[in-house]
Amino acid sequence: MNKILFIGRFPPPVHGAAVMNEIYFNKIKEDKNFNIKRIKINYPENTEKIGNLNLRKLFWNLFLPVKTISNLLFFRPKLVYFEIAPNGIAFYRDSLLVLLSKVFRRKILFHLHARNLTNNAYSKFIFKDTKIIILSNLLYPEVESFFDKKDVFVLPNGIEDKKFGENKKSDKKPIKLLFISNMIKEKGALDALKIADELKKKINFEMIFAGPWTDTKFKEEWENYLKERKLEEYCKYAGSIYGEEKNKIFEDSDLLIFPTSYKNESFPVVVLEAFRAGIPVVAYDNGAIKEMISNKVLGEVVKKGEIKKFADSIIKISKRKSESKKIKAEFNLKYNINTVSKKLLKIIEKEI
Repeated sequence: MNKILFIGRFPPPVHGAAVMNEIYFNKIKEDKNFNIKRIKINYPENTEKIGNLNLRKLFWNLFLPVKTISNLLFFRPKLVYFEIAPNGIAFYRDSLLVLLSKVFRRKILFHLHARNLTNNAYSKFIFKDTKIIILSNLLYPEVESFFDKKDVFVLPNGIEDKKFGENKKSDKKPIKLLFISNMIKEKGALDALKIADELKKKINFEMIFAGPWTDTKFKEEWENYLKERKLEEYCKYAGSIYGEEKNKIFEDSDLLIFPTSYKNESFPVVVLEAFRAGIPVVAYDNGAIKEMISNKVLGEVVKKGEIKKFADSIIKISKRKSESKKIKAEFNLKYNINTVSKKLLKIIEKEI
C-alpha cells in the first residue's frame, strides 16, 4: 500500500485552507490504495489566538521536526503531501520540514492554498525538484519563478454538496445580503458597510455579518462607522456561526457579498458555499475569484475599492429572477468535492 504523509493546517481554527485539508485528508484516507497519516502544523484552537506567542505554541513548533522525523523514519512514506505556508515566519518553519523530507529522499508534492510565495534563493532551493498543485491557471504567475509548467497541476477547491431549499425572491421582502468571513478590514468588513451606505437610499435590503473578530481596534472602527452612518437598521452582526447554523444563514440569504482585498486570497471556499446554496456572489477581483464567478448567473466581479460599482451590481442582480437551480448545477459540475477529489487522487497516483 502506498504511504502518504500529509503535512498541513487542519481545523481548528476553521478557515479555507484548513477546511480543504481536512476534506482531502478524509477522501485520500477512504481510498484503499493509500495509507495516510497527517501532521497538523497549526497550533491555535481559534482564530482569536492566531499570532499570539506563548510557550505552548513554542513547544508545539519545536515538536514538529521531531514528529516529522519520526514519521519519515518509521512510517516511511513514499510521498510527502505538503500544504506549505507561502510566506512569513510560517514559511521558514514549514521549510525545515521540507528539508527533513529531502534529507530522507522523499518525493514532495506541494498544494498551495494561498499566494505571495517568498521569493529568494532559499525558497528556490526548497522548491527545487518538487511539484505543486495550484488552484487556478490565473495563479500560475505566483509560482512560475519556481516551477516549470510541466511540474504544476491545477485543481480548484471543492466542497461537499448539501441540500438546500430553492431561494425564491419576493418584491415585498428586503433583499438579504450576507457577509461571512473573519471580521477584518482586509476581508472587506468595512467596505461592506460602505456598500450598505451606498445602497440604503436605493433598495430595500438587510445585510447580515457573520464571523469572528480578531482585531479589537478594527472592531471599534467598524462599530463607529456603523453608528456614524446610521446603518444599524440595515446591518446586523450575527456572531461566529458554524455547522447547521451556517447552512441556514446561506439558505436564508439572496446574495453573498465578498469585497476582499486580502493579499493571500486565492480560491475562497465561502464563494463555493454560496454557489452550493444557489445564491450569486458579488466580489472584488482578487486571486482566482474572476474565474470562479465566470458568468452573470453566478454573480459579478468589480475592481477593488469600487464601492459604487459594487452597489450597482447588487442592485442589478436583485432585479433578476432567482436562478438558484442554475447556480447549483454549476457548483455540482465544477466544485463538488467528489469530482474534485477524484482529480486529486489521479494526481497523487501519478506522483507516488
